[in-house]
Amino acid sequence: HSSVNVDNARAIRLYELSGFEIEGRERQSILRDGVLVDAFTMSRLRAPPRPASDQAETPL
Repeated sequence: HSSVNVDNARAIRLYELSGFEIEGRERQSILRDGVLVDAFTMSRLRAPPRPASDQAETPL
């Protein structure tokens, strides 16, 4: 996973082109020019997630 400033559109786009998706928002988590700003947590799964209906039928 990775964290990226919410205002950094170029970095966000680069991550998205590499298969990353936004998972959440971390409020005031990055110090930029003396001000705390928000960041997106982005991650990439190795394989697409299965639908919830498939997961419910799979025994543990």
